[in-house]
Amino acid sequence: KIANDQGLTGQSARGHCDDTETSSGQTAIARKVGEDGSKVVASRILIHPHSDLRASLDFVSLISGFFTLFVSTFFLAFGWAEIPAFCLIGAGISDSILIVDIGSKILTGVEIGSDVRMNLVASFLQYARTWLCLDVITSLPVVMAVYLTEKFANTTLPEYIMPWIYLILAFKCLRVLRIGQTSSVFLERYKDWTLMISLALLTTCSLLTVHTLGCIWIGLIRAHDAPPPSP
Repeated sequence: KIANDQGLTGQSARGHCDDTETSSGQTAIARKVGEDGSKVVASRILIHPHSDLRASLDFVSLISGFFTLFVSTFFLAFGWAEIPAFCLIGAGISDSILIVDIGSKILTGVEIGSDVRMNLVASFLQYARTWLCLDVITSLPVVMAVYLTEKFANTTLPEYIMPWIYLILAFKCLRVLRIGQTSSVFLERYKDWTLMISLALLTTCSLLTVHTLGCIWIGLIRAHDAPPPSP
């Protein structure tokens, strides 16, 4: 049996925890000891950092991050006039997924030593000190904003705004840092699948590198006012 600091009792076996009702009608969360020996504070709202749900969300955000890099470099090279429709749709979906992922990261518990703290304030502060700013910048839906403005408002953005749009697109390429961090988490979590995960990451990163180099080449051609090839 493990009791919390306020004297509330909760019967706990390894891997299980109980809720204890306080006199004010609120639910006090009792501590538990997991199978790995780490102390965990249970929560009905927050996501455990080692849960399957967290792994699934990380996988979806990883795919969205790769597509964000692909689309951002594509836009920087070719501009807005020659962008295929699938890039516009994919960019909107990817940015939406990344925005949802920011909320899920805030609702994910944090590891402090051998403990997992399922506390919303602690989760937000930990996230704000690490990846929050980068995730917000790389999830800004600038592509869809420009497209919807030109499509439905039947107008073009002022020239002085476009450099800022391209600057945000350049910053969105920093998503590669987040991809590296998420990939390392997957490699540590699924050690039995290390070879397959490494092969998939190597293939994807190689294709993305070739794509990025091609976009840089197109950008240099455009900078010298030469007619670039079609995408």
